[in-house]
Amino acid sequence: MRPLLSSLALIALVALMTSSAHAEEIEGDPPLYFGTGNHVKVGVDMGISSFSNGSLLSFTPTLEGRFAIGDQFGIQVIVPTMFVSLSNDGGESSSRFELANPTIAFEAVLDKMGRGATIVRGGVALPLVSFPDVVDLSGLEDIILQSANITMSAGSRGMFNLWRYAPDTLSIFGELVGAVDYDGLYMEFGAGVGFLIPTSDNADTEIAVQASAKMGLGTTVIPFIGLGFVIIPTEYSSPNPDDGGGDAFQFGIQAGVIAKLGNARLDFGAQLNIDSPFGFSFDDGGAFGLNLAATVPF
Repeated sequence: MRPLLSSLALIALVALMTSSAHAEEIEGDPPLYFGTGNHVKVGVDMGISSFSNGSLLSFTPTLEGRFAIGDQFGIQVIVPTMFVSLSNDGGESSSRFELANPTIAFEAVLDKMGRGATIVRGGVALPLVSFPDVVDLSGLEDIILQSANITMSAGSRGMFNLWRYAPDTLSIFGELVGAVDYDGLYMEFGAGVGFLIPTSDNADTEIAVQASAKMGLGTTVIPFIGLGFVIIPTEYSSPNPDDGGGDAFQFGIQAGVIAKLGNARLDFGAQLNIDSPFGFSFDDGGAFGLNLAATVPF
């Protein structure tokens, strides 16, 4: 896992240096990049959770590329991965790393201004994550670790983009996102829906609806605060042992900063989950997330 994270960090650093050097040649203050051109985005989400006799630590590195087709259209490709480490009070630990469900989406820019943009996309998440077969105790341990991996990857993001981590599932999703950065005021909104279709008897059909909004003040460095929620009106299996399952309404608060680095941007935030199915982030079984991403146009 360390070589992977080091490689992702090196890619982001080199790309940011290249973009910053190019930006020095541009007169004036370049607008915040809104994702409407060609870009590479490298991100990692860290999840932290504690329970009665141990703790979980997760990292979810993600590599994203967008390839423009003219000024209005584009293709977005996302390759997510998952890593979790399970430790108990006795000092024993175990870990698991795996690829999550890659996604590919077609994008259309509905409105593109110098200081804002609105994008609609529709895509598919390929069913790469699959529950391992249980043939002995080692197989049972794999399932436990994979369940922890999926739970923490989803929990550190407030359950957003659940289709990237759902096992034995082919998903079709649509999203509408927009942002504006004008005269020191930053506003962002997003909404999406995913249809999670099982590819085996180990999964159930699910529908996930998500929405978020953020607001910030600043120019080069923009502190922001936001709200987000995910609704799963279908039956689900809750990660919280105190929750018997059922319909889900996951509500969370995000806070962080966006920084302009020449033409590139750096996003850093914290995800605080408020209620079920993950519960309050700092309660036993809750998940608290830290999110970092560097986006570099080319």
